[in-house]
Amino acid sequence: MGGWTAARSWRSSSSRRRQQGAPSDLLFSPKTNAANERLAQHLWAHRGDLFTFLRQPGLDATNWRAELAIRFGVLLRKVWGGSRTWAGARAQSVLMSVWRTCWQQGRSALGFLSQLLRGTPVAPALPP
Repeated sequence: MGGWTAARSWRSSSSRRRQQGAPSDLLFSPKTNAANERLAQHLWAHRGDLFTFLRQPGLDATNWRAELAIRFGVLLRKVWGGSRTWAGARAQSVLMSVWRTCWQQGRSALGFLSQLLRGTPVAPALPP
């Protein structure tokens, strides 16, 4: 028996929990819409992955830091109309990565790229 079917069997055989109005009744009640049923099955299948931030100390509940990290590149793409080719998209992603890394290390991205293009050895930044 699959996890979803086993859970439904468990629910239907447990009259005591049904009488108490367990929160799982919300998840296991019959769905009238196929999309809702698929969502419920997906949530059940990935229940161990949900709310990981509650079990892992130091793990953020949102992806706010990641969104902030790519914000500059997204703004540039919107202002300039994006890249018209895959090569242009790749070049922009590499440049945005270099820019963000330099910014996080407190370096000048322009200075770094200038040294790199001139063939001057670029000293790696040491972590603080």
